[in-house]
Amino acid sequence: MHLRSLLVALGCLLALVLAPAAANAAQPVIGYGDQRPDMFSDPLFSQLNIRDSRVVVEWDTFQFKAKTAELDAWMAAAKAAGSRPLVAIEHSWTPGRMKSAPTAGQYSTLVRKLRARYPFVRAYSPWNEANHSSQPTARKPKLAATYWKLMRQACTGCQVTSPVYLDLKGASSQRWLAAFKQATGNRVRLWAVHGYGDLNRGSDRSFASLVRTLPGKVWVTEAAGWVAFGGGWKYNEARAAKAINYTFKLVRKYRAKVTRWYFYQWRGVAKGARWDSGVIGLSGRPRPGYAALKRGLAAR
Repeated sequence: MHLRSLLVALGCLLALVLAPAAANAAQPVIGYGDQRPDMFSDPLFSQLNIRDSRVVVEWDTFQFKAKTAELDAWMAAAKAAGSRPLVAIEHSWTPGRMKSAPTAGQYSTLVRKLRARYPFVRAYSPWNEANHSSQPTARKPKLAATYWKLMRQACTGCQVTSPVYLDLKGASSQRWLAAFKQATGNRVRLWAVHGYGDLNRGSDRSFASLVRTLPGKVWVTEAAGWVAFGGGWKYNEARAAKAINYTFKLVRKYRAKVTRWYFYQWRGVAKGARWDSGVIGLSGRPRPGYAALKRGLAAR
């Protein structure tokens, strides 16, 4: 065989060997978020081999023994399961404190305490759904930018996303995002977003428009099929499963840009609740969404 032919043959063989490894390296991470630690001990969850998890933490958690105990229990369960948590800071859920925002000193102290108490946690989002009206950062994109900067300073070596941006319709959210980018000097290269509406409507129009404006990589830190939501989305398990199927289509479509997807809510709630996106029923039985999740994981 001529040398040139031999080199071509060896090149083709090397490409065949490396192709599976390259494809596997580009595979997006699938994680799961839920506030209850019993998710980790559920055999149905263990069967999925999901190694990444997410939890939302109130900024005043360490000011209350009960809140601290709840977070300790969640972290202990995650660690025992070998899970890698992503922590998102959130407003206080205590009545009368929901609109209060931590000072720069309080925020930095919180991050240092989280790092010291849970050293195995290496991924953080500085604030959850920072542009939503329920958050103290909703009208203060510069404050959200400050938290992003403080998180990076106090958590060197961590993966720090942007504050979570909720993909809402309307010019106000777009102005918020533009102001946040300006306040950070357009230096964010790892974005966290939620886009429930597109996922449940079976359209990526808004999502596609959003990710085009975000430089760098994106993590979808909450995705779900709505079993029930508000007054307009009545209880429907089959519809929720369809939304999960569609989400996995987007996982494949955006794999070069969106490198992580976290589903939200493991176990559902009783009928009549405002929000239900669980793939497991209140009784512990798998819903159709669980089968959709399992198929999606296998087909990535």
